[in-house]
Amino acid sequence: MKNTIKSTLTKAQIEKFTKLQDEAIENSNKFGYYTDEFDYCLGRLAEDLCDAGDKKWARRIYKIVENSIGVDIQSVYYCNFADDLVINLGDKEWARKIYKKAEEDGNEEVIDELAVSVIKHLGDKEWARKIYEKIIRDGEKSTLGMSYTCSSTARNIYEKLGDKEWAKKIYKKAEEKAKSSMDFCSLADGLCEIINDKERAKKIYKKAEEKAENEYDFENLSDSIRKNLGDEKWAKLLDQKANG
Repeated sequence: MKNTIKSTLTKAQIEKFTKLQDEAIENSNKFGYYTDEFDYCLGRLAEDLCDAGDKKWARRIYKIVENSIGVDIQSVYYCNFADDLVINLGDKEWARKIYKKAEEDGNEEVIDELAVSVIKHLGDKEWARKIYEKIIRDGEKSTLGMSYTCSSTARNIYEKLGDKEWAKKIYKKAEEKAKSSMDFCSLADGLCEIINDKERAKKIYKKAEEKAENEYDFENLSDSIRKNLGDEKWAKLLDQKANG
């Protein structure tokens, strides 16, 4: 593929990027359009072209990447691609289309990242709120588990949306679904670290202690209580149970 678009680059730069383009296409055919740092790919080529000052050429490369979405690109890269469109081209409308595809794909690894991206790159908190609502609805059937879903989602709702009350409600919902010592400990950790509700966290740590079944449970709980509550006496008692 040759660069038929008039470029603002020097002749030497055009020759350089044309060679890199050939390398990127070859690697993309073998490994995908976004690869690790050891394989020069189309995504990296477009970024380098933007840095060099030729966004028209970069846009052409990004169009090739877009045309492969749903065929060769893993869904986890949707957000990366859309982020690049905003960061490197400043094209929020094109990025919005790609974010929509990420939302439609519904991959668990992507959806939480998606909400963060639409806030950061589009400033669209209402869309992010709808995404978080979906995450919460799907939480119970998530392969990641309710406690994990709750912890990451509540953190983002509080930090990205600034909605402390909603974050608290999510923790309450997760508490009702928690089963293991690790579940309760994770919830209490979040209450301490994210919204600084140590009184409620203390009650949940007690539930974690009641559910503790082995050495690891007691050690994990001891570490959390020592770190988040500063309660050395309680932590030592848990250490004794762990060594019991």
